[in-house]
Amino acid sequence: MIAKTVSARFGGMFLAFPAILPASLTLIQEKEGTRRADREALGAILGGTSLVAFAGAGEATIGQMPGALALLLALAAWLAASFSLYALLAALRPQDCDRNRD
Repeated sequence: MIAKTVSARFGGMFLAFPAILPASLTLIQEKEGTRRADREALGAILGGTSLVAFAGAGEATIGQMPGALALLLALAAWLAASFSLYALLAALRPQDCDRNRD
C-alpha cells in the first residue's frame, strides 16, 4: 500500500524492518545484556502476533463491509490481541512485568 501510495522506493524501505530486528537485538545484548535483549525479542514476537490478528481481521472484513469499518474492526482485533498477550505474559511472569524496567 505504501509503494502504491507514495512510491516503490519509499515502500521498499519498509521491507527492511524485519531484517533490522536481529541487528538491533545484537546491539542491545552487547550494550545492555542478554536479559534486556530477551525482553525486546519477546516484545517483537508479541507485536508480530498482534499484527497477524490485524491482518486476519482485515482479510476477513475488507470487501465485505465499508473500508473504514473493516479497518476499525482490524484495529480492534489488534488491540484485543495486544492486550490479551500482554496480560497472559504478566500472569505467567509477574516478576518480570512488575519490576522497574532496565
